[in-house]
Amino acid sequence: MSDYNSFLRGSEWSKWDLHVHTPLSIFQRYGGDTKEAWEAYIKDIESLPPEFSVLGINDYFFLDGYERLLKEKSNGRMANIKCLLPVVEFRIEKFAGIDFGSLKRINLHVIFSEELSVETIKSQFLNTLEQSYVLETTGEAWTRAITYASVNELGKTIIENAPADKRSTFSSPLNTGFSNLNIKEDQIFTSLKKDCFKGKYLIAVGKTEWGDLKWTEASVATKKTIINQADVVFTASNGIEDFEKAKIQLKNNAVKDLLLDCSDAHYFSSAPEKDRIGNCNTWIKANPNFEGLKQILYEPDDRVKVQALKPDVKKDRYVISKLSFQDSGKLFGNQVILLNDNLNAIIGGKSSGKSLLLYLMARSIDPSQVERASARLGFDGYTFKENFDFIAEWKNGETDRYADNIRENKIHKITYIPQLYINYLVEKNNKEELNSLIKGILLQDSAFKIRYDEAMGKIKLVNSEIETLINTYLQTRDKALAIQKESTELGKSQSIQKSIDDIDRQITDGQKSSNLSPEEFDDYKKLSNQQQATEKAIAFESTKKETLDSLLSELAANNSELLGSQDSDGFNTRGRIEVLLDEIIDDPSIAELRKDIQTQYQSIIDNLKAKVSQLNIDENINKLRQVLVGINTSLKKYLVKLAGQKELVRLTESLNKEKTRLQQALSLEKQFSSLLADYKSTRERIVKLLKQRVEFYELIVNIVNGTKKHIDAEITLEASLIYKVENFGFSEMINKAAISQDSDYHKFFSSKTSVDYNYINDFFIHPLRVNDDKLLYESDKFLPLKQKMSIDGVLRALIKDTMEIDYTVSYKGDNLLEMSPGKKGTVLLILFLEISSAEYPILIDQPEDNLDNRTIYELLCRIIKEKKKERQIIIVSHNANLVVATDTENVIVANQLGQSTNETLSGLRFEYVNGSLEHTSKIDTTIQNVLHQQGIKEHVCDILEGGNKAFKQREKKYAIQ
Repeated sequence: MSDYNSFLRGSEWSKWDLHVHTPLSIFQRYGGDTKEAWEAYIKDIESLPPEFSVLGINDYFFLDGYERLLKEKSNGRMANIKCLLPVVEFRIEKFAGIDFGSLKRINLHVIFSEELSVETIKSQFLNTLEQSYVLETTGEAWTRAITYASVNELGKTIIENAPADKRSTFSSPLNTGFSNLNIKEDQIFTSLKKDCFKGKYLIAVGKTEWGDLKWTEASVATKKTIINQADVVFTASNGIEDFEKAKIQLKNNAVKDLLLDCSDAHYFSSAPEKDRIGNCNTWIKANPNFEGLKQILYEPDDRVKVQALKPDVKKDRYVISKLSFQDSGKLFGNQVILLNDNLNAIIGGKSSGKSLLLYLMARSIDPSQVERASARLGFDGYTFKENFDFIAEWKNGETDRYADNIRENKIHKITYIPQLYINYLVEKNNKEELNSLIKGILLQDSAFKIRYDEAMGKIKLVNSEIETLINTYLQTRDKALAIQKESTELGKSQSIQKSIDDIDRQITDGQKSSNLSPEEFDDYKKLSNQQQATEKAIAFESTKKETLDSLLSELAANNSELLGSQDSDGFNTRGRIEVLLDEIIDDPSIAELRKDIQTQYQSIIDNLKAKVSQLNIDENINKLRQVLVGINTSLKKYLVKLAGQKELVRLTESLNKEKTRLQQALSLEKQFSSLLADYKSTRERIVKLLKQRVEFYELIVNIVNGTKKHIDAEITLEASLIYKVENFGFSEMINKAAISQDSDYHKFFSSKTSVDYNYINDFFIHPLRVNDDKLLYESDKFLPLKQKMSIDGVLRALIKDTMEIDYTVSYKGDNLLEMSPGKKGTVLLILFLEISSAEYPILIDQPEDNLDNRTIYELLCRIIKEKKKERQIIIVSHNANLVVATDTENVIVANQLGQSTNETLSGLRFEYVNGSLEHTSKIDTTIQNVLHQQGIKEHVCDILEGGNKAFKQREKKYAIQ
C-alpha cells in the first residue's frame, strides 16, 4: 500500500522545527560555505532525536541552502528527516529602524510546500520582489530584484558611499546589503497571489521576545495587522515557560496566537546558545509534509503541542497496532492495515466491508463479547466458504488471531458496540438493561473497579456471615425448643427439689422401723450419696471428653477450610485464605504472613491437644469407676438388710432417681438459658450485619455520585440504592387478604415499588416465631401468613440480599428513559465514551445511526475528540461530520469488488487503503485500482454524504481565509 500512501498510520505526533538556518545563510555560526561545515551540519541533523521529522530550511532571501540539502537527501543523507520545507525569511519595512533596533524587528517567513520546485519559487516569487534603496550620501536610488549578486552589490555600494572613517564598522557587503533591505509586505503578498502558489504556502511572523514586546507604542495597530495577516507565529524561546509567557501576551492582545516554538538555529546542537540545532519543543500531529502542516490551521488546539515529551502517549498493551489478513485466495489476500494510536475511522460504500473489518477485529480479540452482543441483536455473524486468518497485533507485540478459538488465549480487552446495538438499547427502554450497561461501563474504570470490588467483597463476606449466623440462629432455636420440651417433660428443678425433700422426710420416718441401726442407716445414706456423686462425676468427665474431641475436630476442619488440605489420593484443596490472598501472594511478605498463619493455627491445635492430654480424662474416668465399684460393694450389706423393707427401698430408689432428675433438670435449664442468650445475641449480630451490608452498598452509591456524576456539562449520572418489591420474597409469604390498613406490614414499603430495607432491620430484631399461620413478633402482634409457611423460610426471605444499585441518567434535566429515540441514542453512546476510564480500545459501528447532524457535530464529535486522547477509538461511519469534525487521525477506506465499474487491480473481493485526512490527490481514472484513484480526503468527500461541506465547516470554524 506504500505506493498509494507513505504514511500508513495517518496523522502521528512528531517534532517540527520550521526555522533552521544553513551554512549558506547570511547570518550563521556553522563555519560558512565550506565542505567541512556542511558535513558537520548534515551529521548534526542526522543525530537529531528520532521524534524530529520535519525541518523548515530558512536562508533569508535565498534557497541555495535548501537546494543543497535536497540534493544531499536524494543521495541518502538525513534519512531520519521525513520532509524538508523551503522557508524564505524577510525583514518587514515597517518594523525596521531605530525605534525597535535590530533585535526588536518582526520578521516575516513564507513557508512553501515541498511540492514547489526551487526554480518556481525563485522565478515566480523571489525574482519578482524588486526593492529600492536610496543612498544617503548621493540620493541615488538603487532598484534590483533580490539575488545573491544584487544584495552583495547593494552592500558594496553602501560601504563605498559611506565616509571613509565609517567603512571599517560595516560587516561583509552581503550582510550589509541584507541589513539594509526592508521588504514591503504588500509586495510579498501580491507576488504570492499567482495560481502556482495557491494552497502551497503559509505566512509566519517571527520574533524571539514576544513575551517582552511592547504593545503600547504608536505602531501597535500596525503590529497587530501584520501579525493577524500571518497564519502562524514563530518564537525561539528559552524554554516552555518563556513560550507560555509569549503565547499569553499574544492572546491577551487579541492577535494570532498559533505560536510555534522553533530553534532559529544558527549554531550546531553542541553550542550553549539557545538558537542551536534541535532546540525545539513543537509537536505537530500530521503527515510530515506541507499538507500536514496546513491542518494546524483547522485544528490548532488538537494538532499542535509545545512541550518536552510526546503528547497523548498510550500504553502499548492497550493499542492495536496492525491488522493482517492471511489468505491465499482472493477474498482478502495478504493485506496489512496499520492503525493509529488515536482515532481510526472506517468508511466505504454499502456492503463494502466496513463493518466486516470491525467485526473481525472484535471477534479475534474478544469473541465472548461479540457473541453476547450478536445474540441480543439476533445477528449470526459472517460466514465464508474461503479459509483465511485475521491477526490483530498489539503495540507491545502480542497478537490475537481470528482462527484461534481457545478462550484462555484471549487476554486483551475491548469495548465493542456493533451496528444497531445502540438502537437495541433505545428500543428496549429497559431499566434493568440500562443499569447493567452502566455498571459494566463503570467497571471499565480501574480505579472505580478496585473500590467497587472491595465494597462488593465486603458485602459477599457479610452475606456469608449472615448465612452462617442464620443457620446457627435456626439451629440454636431448634435446640432450645427441644431442650425446652425435654425440660417440661422432665419437670422444673424447683418441683423436683420439693419432691426430694418430701421423700427425705418419709425415709427418715421409715428408717425407724427398718432392720438398720441408726448408725447403719446413716452410713447407707452416705454411701448412696457417694454413689450418686460418683456417677455424676463419671458423666461429667465423659461429656468433657466428648466436647473436647468435638472442639479438636472443629478446629481441624476449620484449618482445612482456611488453609487447604490434601486427601489420601494427593488431591489438594485450596483454602479460603489462599483464595483471598491470590492477587498479592507473590509479595514475599504476604507469602510469609500466610505461612505464619498456617504455623500459628497448627500450633493452637497442637497446644490444645497437649493440654487435653494433660487433663487425663480417660484415667480420671477409670479411677471414678473403680471408686463406684467400691461404693457398690459397701452398699450390698445394707441392701440385703433392707430387702424386707420394700417401701423403704422404694423410697430410697425414688430419692436417687429424683436427685438424678434434679441434676438433669438443672442442666437443661442452664442450657436453655444459655441458648436463649445465644439466640438473642445471634439475632442482634445479624441485624448489625444487615446494617453493615446497607452501608457497603451506599459506599458504592457515594463513590458513583462523588466521582461520576457530571459526565458532561449537560449530562449527569446519579446512583441510588433500591430494593424492588418484586424481589422481596417475604411479601409473597404474607396472606394479604387478611392484612388491615393499619397493619405494620405496610411499614416494609417506602413506595409502591420499593422496600424500606431499614425497617427490615427494625422488624428482624424481634424474636419472631410462626404459629397457626401467624408470624408472631410481639406479645400481641402478628402478621397473617399463607398456609404451611415455616419460620426458616420467613427468616431467610427477610434477610435475603436482593438490593440493587439503580442509575439515573439525565440530559438537560430530562430522564434518559423519557427522551426521544435520537436523543436517547446520543446520550447512551456518550455513556460508553465518557463514563469509562478504561484505557483499552473502543470499537463502534456507525454510532451516528438515528442521530441528527447537529447533535453529532455539537456533542458527539467534541466528546470523541477528547476521548481519543485517552484511549484508541475505531469507528465505522458514513457521516462526514463524525470523520472530519473529530479530526480523525487515520481513515480506512473499504471497497468490495464489483461496487465500481472499474475492477480492482488486485482482484481481491475486499480491499482497504488508509491514511490521514490531509492525504490528498485528485482523481485519476487512468489508475485501474479504484481505491488508488484518489486521496483519502477525496474519498471522504466522495463516499460520505456532505464530505465537502464538512471540510468547509471545519475551515470556517477557525475563519481560515
